Amino acid sequence: MSEGWSEIPASEVFSILMGRQRSPQRATGPNMTPYLRSANVGNGSLDFADVKTMDFTAAERERFGLKPGDVLVSEGSASATAVGMAAVWNGELDGEVCFQNTVLRYRAIPGVSEPAFVFQWCRWAFESGAFRAAASGTNIKHIGSSRAEAMRVLLPPPPVQRRIAEVMGAIDDQITALEHEASALWTLYEGSVDVLWGDGAGQEAPARPLSDVMRLDISWTPIEIGSTYRLAGVLNAGRGLVDKGELDAESTEYKRMVTLRENQVVMRKLTAWEGPIAVIPSAFDGYVASNEFPTFALDEGVLPDWMRHVCRSSRLWAEMKSRVKGTVQRRKRLNPEQLLEIELPIPRPPAQANAARVLEAIEDDTADLRTEAERLRRLRSRLLAGLLTREIEIGDVNLDNDSADATTTLPAGETVTV
Repeated sequence: MSEGWSEIPASEVFSILMGRQRSPQRATGPNMTPYLRSANVGNGSLDFADVKTMDFTAAERERFGLKPGDVLVSEGSASATAVGMAAVWNGELDGEVCFQNTVLRYRAIPGVSEPAFVFQWCRWAFESGAFRAAASGTNIKHIGSSRAEAMRVLLPPPPVQRRIAEVMGAIDDQITALEHEASALWTLYEGSVDVLWGDGAGQEAPARPLSDVMRLDISWTPIEIGSTYRLAGVLNAGRGLVDKGELDAESTEYKRMVTLRENQVVMRKLTAWEGPIAVIPSAFDGYVASNEFPTFALDEGVLPDWMRHVCRSSRLWAEMKSRVKGTVQRRKRLNPEQLLEIELPIPRPPAQANAARVLEAIEDDTADLRTEAERLRRLRSRLLAGLLTREIEIGDVNLDNDSADATTTLPAGETVTV
């Protein structure tokens, strides 16, 4: 190909190695060593919450030991969409760390491939489905080292590799900065929920049972053969409702289902200790749920916007948890009467409105940051695909060395500025 680009097998571009197989006899030994496996590899990041160990000989530690800049690729998964997720090892854990055979290690070959480019190529291979296409298997898809090595790579010369990695790194840094800022704002939100209980004069409002301000209010939708209904579920930790798609009358044994109405409170009785409670937004008005989801009407003295934030408060969840009944944890239930017995400080509506405005401002700013991060993430994926397939030439991407701003126009006309 022109200008130094070439299409060659991956085996000539990267040093690819499958990890050491786990076996019972290696569960103990004189050289217990941490190792990473597929469960530790996410799309662009590593998870160190559960790192296991097994016995590696000195020779095995030399062969399977990780070095900063190595790229780890999930070699197999029961989910086809998870095959090939890639992340960089940067020496985050102290001491020697190895990897298991559920992971492929990609390492740059000096003079052929640049370490930062290796990661970008692996990320493209995951996002484009190239890894998934190379994998085989019925229930569990495996890439395998042989198929990985046989994959074709459109390889740019090292200077272009470095340039691609530089541009993509600038975008990744911006996405990370947005995510960190959103996380910090959400921490502020969680630390500000006490504003919900204030009476507006610096004191906590008097505690009252929820039965004073809301009541059980269930309306039913008959399930008729030949009809379809929009089904909703309730997320944990007061995170709202989820659209579960269409429900065909023929696919359920229910003769009737609970009808959801805007500004009602809906709760899931099962596993209520996880906080599955929310105020129903207008978008879910008319949806249905099973009789495991009782609904409640709010009195005029309680603003739905205030109650929405109350549903996100750990104080409410703790009260719900203390009242659930049952012998098996995952089957414990909270009945409507028990929810209504819960006592919480309930300020007057003006104080409720002020508290809701404070929390909504933080919530809106957090949502804006996450939306922008997601937009950049989608555009980054399209830009990377364009650069690696030469649909976009790296020379068309401007990177300001002083500000680290990258600007380019995608084929569809959208502009990426970071």
